Amino acid sequence: MSNSVAPPVSESTSNNVWSKLDELSLSPIPSGVLSAALLLKALKKSVGTTEIPYKGTSGSSYALHKSIVAAKPTRISCAFFGGALALGTFMMIDGDPLNASGFNFAWSTLYLFVNGKAAASSFFKGRMTPVALGSLALFDAALYGREFFWSKNSPFQN
Repeated sequence: MSNSVAPPVSESTSNNVWSKLDELSLSPIPSGVLSAALLLKALKKSVGTTEIPYKGTSGSSYALHKSIVAAKPTRISCAFFGGALALGTFMMIDGDPLNASGFNFAWSTLYLFVNGKAAASSFFKGRMTPVALGSLALFDAALYGREFFWSKNSPFQN
């Protein structure tokens, strides 16, 4: 048997990956996908959320917190963030990639602030929709944040 070893990653392959990410960060596709996913989630009513139990509890905030986390992301937040990211997608299509990158970075990061904890805890509960939305938001924030802060056209570069 021959011992096959994977060839080392060449410099051109590494540069090719970064150039593809640079091209993707100027594209409206990532923000459009997240926007469409959020707006579709806002249209679909969630089923299976737990209700706050009345009997047998002391009325603690733990039961309320548990039911709120199970219901996130809410339809209102999905519609709001989906609309904001649709505006960022339009900005990208309209020909202002630098400002659109900053706008999409900000709104994707805000989505993670509002719904990130619920998305992470949903992974262990088997609810994959919040996990997928959180992953898309994280990818968009990283992609557009890189373009906004560290690109050649960034106002933060000398």
